[in-house]
Amino acid sequence: MSGTVAVLVWSTFQIAQLPQFERIHFNVPISAEQGGGTATGAAGKVEFVRQDYVVASGGVSLRYRNLEVLARRVDVDLKTRMVHAEGDVVLDEGPRRVSGDRLEYDLDERTGTVYNASAYVAPDLYFYGDEVRKTGEDTYELIDGVVTSCDEEVPDWSFRVSKAKVRVEGFARVYNTRMRVKKLPFLYLPFMAVPAKSERTAGFLFPNFGYSDRQGSQAGLAYFQPFGKSWDTTIYADWYEGGEFSFDPFWAIGNEIRYTPSEVTRGRFEGYLVDDPAGETTRWKVNWQHESSELPLGMRLVVNHSDFSDFDFFQDFARSFNEITLRQLQSSAFLTGNWGNSLVNVVVDRREAFLSQGMTQEARQVPEVQYRLNQTQLGRLPIYLSLLSSANSFEVFSNGEEVITYQRADLLPQLTIPLSRWPWLNLSLTAAGRATYWTDSRPEQEEVPPEGEEAPDFSGEELERTFGSAALEVVGPSFSKVFHGGVGSFGKFKHIVEPRLTYNFTSEFEDQERVIQFDEVDLSTPRELATYSLVNRLLAKPADEDSLYGAREILSFELSQAYSLLEEQPLQRGCVDDDGDERCTQADTPLESQEGPILARFRFNPSLYSSLDVNASYNTLLSNLSSVSLSGKTRIGENTSFGVSWFSAFNALTGDTTSNQIRFSSLFSLLDDKVLFAASASYDVELDLLQQHSYVLQYTSQCWALRLEARRYESLQRGVDQDVRLALSLNHIGTFLDLNSSTREEGSGFF
Repeated sequence: MSGTVAVLVWSTFQIAQLPQFERIHFNVPISAEQGGGTATGAAGKVEFVRQDYVVASGGVSLRYRNLEVLARRVDVDLKTRMVHAEGDVVLDEGPRRVSGDRLEYDLDERTGTVYNASAYVAPDLYFYGDEVRKTGEDTYELIDGVVTSCDEEVPDWSFRVSKAKVRVEGFARVYNTRMRVKKLPFLYLPFMAVPAKSERTAGFLFPNFGYSDRQGSQAGLAYFQPFGKSWDTTIYADWYEGGEFSFDPFWAIGNEIRYTPSEVTRGRFEGYLVDDPAGETTRWKVNWQHESSELPLGMRLVVNHSDFSDFDFFQDFARSFNEITLRQLQSSAFLTGNWGNSLVNVVVDRREAFLSQGMTQEARQVPEVQYRLNQTQLGRLPIYLSLLSSANSFEVFSNGEEVITYQRADLLPQLTIPLSRWPWLNLSLTAAGRATYWTDSRPEQEEVPPEGEEAPDFSGEELERTFGSAALEVVGPSFSKVFHGGVGSFGKFKHIVEPRLTYNFTSEFEDQERVIQFDEVDLSTPRELATYSLVNRLLAKPADEDSLYGAREILSFELSQAYSLLEEQPLQRGCVDDDGDERCTQADTPLESQEGPILARFRFNPSLYSSLDVNASYNTLLSNLSSVSLSGKTRIGENTSFGVSWFSAFNALTGDTTSNQIRFSSLFSLLDDKVLFAASASYDVELDLLQQHSYVLQYTSQCWALRLEARRYESLQRGVDQDVRLALSLNHIGTFLDLNSSTREEGSGFF
C-alpha cells in the first residue's frame, strides 16, 4: 500500500468564490537564518501584525517548499517558525494530506497537529480522530479515533482506538482496539498491527477459528514474510481441541511458499504436519506446483505433486471441499520439448486409488520417455509419416507393499496416404504397425498351480507383441447450399450434408490375456469394423462484416452405425426372454447381431456462450433405447451461468430404466455483482438419492466480504459427509474470521 496520506473531506473554500480582482497574492522572503527561500500564497486579506508575523484570511493558500496549507485563516510567526491555521484546514506535503478544523505546524521540525482530523492511507485505509499528529518525516499518530477501510459516514466495520502509530510504508500499530459492526461493539483487542503500505509486508495475519466434530474447536495463527518481489512464505500454526476421535488437544504446523523468480518460472509449495494423539502418530500432507518454460533447447518443465500420510487426512484436516471427498490422487512431472515436427516428453507420475476399508493401490511410472513425430511428408511423395514411441519403467504397490516392477518399450509408426483432395470428397488410407516389449507378464491361463498354492499374478517371463492395423476413411461426396437473409445476428447460412465411411482393421495377438494392463498402450483388440454415418451441419456467418468472429457451426445432427466383419465379434448381444425373468440367462434363446446400435448426436450452439448436446443409442437387435444423455450450458455476462446434464441407461430387453442421473450447476449475481450465488447438485433418480449438493453464497461490499459454503456428499463407502464454512474478509485486513464445521453420519443431514 502506498504511504500517501490524503485528505478525506475536501471542503469548498471561500477562495474559490472570490472575484479575481479581490485576491491578494503575496511573497514572504525567509532569511537564511530562518531556512531561506520564499513563502508564497493568496488570500482575500493579508495583514502584517508586525514585521515577522503575518495573518491571512478569506480563503488562504500558503506554499513553502513542498508544504501547502489551505484554510480560512492562516497565521505565520516567522520568529518562532510556527504556522497556525483554522477553518477547513488541509495540510499537504507532496503526496501526503491531512484535513481537519485546526492546525499547529512547526516549519523547522516539520511536525504538527491537526485537530478533529481525518486522513487516508492509500489504497483503502481511513483514519478519523480528535488529533492526527505528524511526529516525523514518515510517522503519524492518531489519538482517540477510528480506523477503517469503509468509505461511509457510518462504516460497516471499524476499529475504535485510544492511539494508533502509523509509519508510512510500514505499519499502523493500534492500541486498545474495540471493533464495531456499524455502531455495535463486536470484539476487543489490546493491540493489533495493520499494514500501511502498497508493497507486501511481513507480519502476523488475523487468526482464524473453526470447529469439526472430529477435531473439536480449532484456532490458527499465521505469519507472512516476503523475500523481495518474487518470493514469500506463510508459516502457520493450528491448535485443535480434540473431538470425536481425539480426546487430547494437539498442534499442527504448516508452511506455504510462493515464488515467481522470472516471467517464465513460478511455483507454490505447501506442507502441513499434525501431531495427532488419536493415532499416536505424525500425519502430514505435501503439495508442490511448479512451471518453468523457455528452458535451454526450448524445453518446458511442469511439476504437480501431492502426497498425504493417509487418506483419512482429507476428511480430518482438509480445508477445501474438493479434497474432503477425494478418492484418487495423481502426481506428475514432465519435461517436454518441441523441435519442428518432433516432440520429446519425459514423464514421472504416480496414481493412487483409495479403496474401501483403508486399502490402497498405487502405480508409478519412473519414468516414461516418449518421442513423437507429427505427420511429416516424405519428400515430394503424397505420403505422410507419423511415429509414437515410448520406454517406461513401472512400479505397482498394494497397501504400501511393492507388488511388481517391470519395464516396457513400444513403437508405433503410421503412414497416411491422401487418395483424393477434391473439396467435395476426402479419401485417405492409413497403415500402422505396433511392436511392444514387456520384461514381465501374466502366466498363461491353462497353467495350474500345485495343490494348496495360489496362482501367481505374474510369471516373471518376458513378452513381445506385434500387430498391424489399417484404416480407410471416406468423407463425402459433400453437398451444400447457401441461404441468404439475416436471422438475429447472422446474415448468411450454409447447410452441409456429409456422408462418412470408415473401415478399421486390427490383426490379432493371441497372448493378449498375458499383457499387464497399465494404460491404452497395453490394449489390443482384433477387429474388422466398418462405420458409416450421415452428418448435417449448419454454419452461420455474422451479419456484421467487421465482426471479430467468422463463420461457425451453430447446429449439427449425426446418425452413425458400426458393422463388425468378424463373425466371432458381434456388436450386439441379447436374448428372447423365454423364462419371463426380464434378463438373459442360459434358459433363454440367445440373439446376436453384427450391426452395432444406431447412435444419434444433436448439437446446438446458438451463441458463443450457449450450447446444447443430446446423445442417444438405439439397440436395433432388441428394438429399444440403450441410453440417452443431454447436457446444456449458457453464460450471461461474466458472473451468470447455468448448466444441466442428464444421463439415462435402459435394459434393452425390457425397456426398464437401469440408471437415471441428473446434474445441475448455476452461478448468478445480484445487486451489481455484490451478491454471488453458486449451487450444484447430483441426483440419482433411480436410487432416489441426492448424492451431492453444494451451495456458495458470497456478499462483497466496498470494504468487506462474507462467504458461506455448505456441501453434503453421500456415498456407499463413506456414508454422509457434511461441511459448512463461514469466512469473513475485511478489505485491506484479510480473512478476519474463518469458521468451519464438518460432520460424518449414516443418514440424512441438515440439508
